[in-house]
Amino acid sequence: MLFTAVLLLLFISCNSSPAGLSCIEVVYPATGDVWDYMQGNTHVEWTGAEGTLVRMYLYKDGEYFVDYLGWTANSGCAVRTDYLHPACHGSGFYQIRIEDSNGNYGLGDFFTIMCGGLGDIQITYPSGSPAWTYLGSEAYVTWTNSGGEMVRVDVYRSDGTYLGILIDWTENDGYAEPPYPLDHTLLPGGYYIEVIDDLGRWGIGGDFIIQ
Repeated sequence: MLFTAVLLLLFISCNSSPAGLSCIEVVYPATGDVWDYMQGNTHVEWTGAEGTLVRMYLYKDGEYFVDYLGWTANSGCAVRTDYLHPACHGSGFYQIRIEDSNGNYGLGDFFTIMCGGLGDIQITYPSGSPAWTYLGSEAYVTWTNSGGEMVRVDVYRSDGTYLGILIDWTENDGYAEPPYPLDHTLLPGGYYIEVIDDLGRWGIGGDFIIQ
């Protein structure tokens, strides 16, 4: 009788507390599940959420990393059609955190994001020793071996810090120029370029200098 009363109390507190409790169970992804870097149409499954809406975050090594999905219907399953965030490239253990519109939350099991076998694009410029001029007009990117119709160019510091989109989706003709002049945040230093196509393929160039 006492055990039943305790279970009932826990159920009531989990489902009625306005303060929000850790009541949401992330069913998928779970331990042993693997996503691919730049994979589209990933999905999350959950139970125990209240309210009409939920939102989701991606955690890396136990800490907040990036947003995964904004407010969406509390249906128990949601799909992210966009590719995984570019900065997910690299080693680490990931989790999904879900919050509902009543303030409850849940943190899923650790799972893996891998590079997969789609790193086929070859960046021919800049890669290695070439240099761009800070706020200059000679910046451009060339690449080969991409089968999609559109590509996007992202930029990183040499230490792996993701800085954002340098050239938004553009025709895949092997050549693209960033907006002139270069973004003022791209101060002199070391960088590298990543090209991503609309088939999910990607390629990373060698370090180059903005001077």
